[in-house]
Order: sequence, then C-alpha cells, then structure tokens
Amino acid sequence: MEIEDPAEREVTLKIVILGASGVGKTSILRALMDNGWSSDVPSTIGCDIIIRIFNINGTRVKCQIWDTAGQERFHITTMQHIRNSHIVFFACDLTDSGSFVYNVNHYFDSEVLQSVKKNAYKAIVGTKKDLYEEENEIYEKMLRSKGYPVFYTSAKQNENIEKMFHDACKFCIDHKIDENTAEKPIKLTMKREETSQSSPCC
Repeated sequence: MEIEDPAEREVTLKIVILGASGVGKTSILRALMDNGWSSDVPSTIGCDIIIRIFNINGTRVKCQIWDTAGQERFHITTMQHIRNSHIVFFACDLTDSGSFVYNVNHYFDSEVLQSVKKNAYKAIVGTKKDLYEEENEIYEKMLRSKGYPVFYTSAKQNENIEKMFHDACKFCIDHKIDENTAEKPIKLTMKREETSQSSPCC
C-alpha cells in the first residue's frame, strides 16, 4: 500500500482520447492499465472512464481518462465528453490515413475544441506502430500538419503509451493549465455491443 506524503501536491486532470472507431483508443488504455493486449476489443459504447495516478516532480496527478466512442452515431455524445478537458489526444491509425481525415472532419478547426480548457494540451497519437512497416512520407506530413506533438505508439508492444500521458501531464503541471477544475469522475458501467465487429487495435 502506497503511503501518501501529506505535503505532496495533488491535481486532477481530465484527459479525452478522440478518434475513429477501431483506431486503438481502448487498446491504449488497456496497455496503460497493464490489462494486456487483445486483437478482439469490442467497440466502446458512449464512453469509458478510468483513473490513473502519476507522480510528476513532486505532484500527484490524478488523471480522469475518457475513452470515447468512435462510431458516427455517438458523435454528439462524444462532443459533450470533450468539455473542460485539459488534455486531448487525437488517435490516428498509422496504417490508415483515413483515420487522420476523420479527425480533420470531426474535431480539428471546429467548435468542438472551443469547449476544452484554455491552452489545453493537444497531441496526435499514431497507433499500431508495430504494423507500420514502411514510412509514408505524405502521411507523416499530414500527422505533423497541425503543429501538435506526435507520439508513435503500439499497444501490443506497450511502446510510448505511458510516455504520452506522462509528457502531457508534465506539460499541464509546468504551464499551470487550470488543473484543479476538472469535473468529478463519474462511475459508469458501459455495456459492450455483442454484435459489433472489432478491428485489431494495437
């Protein structure tokens, strides 16, 4: 059992992961929580929320991480979950440039991002790095076109998963991004679609 230092500073950050269905958002969280990797991950319905604690430079960072649904019919609900986020990750499948276009059409340069915290940390997360065998120069330029940090990750190999969260939290702490005003965590039990077809998420 970890004994908390009473003098340790604590902040709460709301983190949301956006992206098309099947890009690997849920697999990222499974890897982060050491729940292993599976090629058969059901699609998220509505949203799932997990809590993860990081200790960064003497600050105890409590992360509320929102895994959002990528299906089109949940888009309005997803927009509501983005509200007051301190950190926004845009997940893009490195093997499918269309997943970046999805983010362009649904989130970039839209009113959606106006609901996040001022100066919120935003980053591109390239998923399925273990399947990204040959570098695509055009896609690389697309990923970097927004000027956001880009993380190349693999949930299957647990590569750069913890780093993306640690770097984002450190940025918020260093820049004092309104960290104490995250919404209280909501305990949800979300049912999975038994009939949905899953894409390999890694």
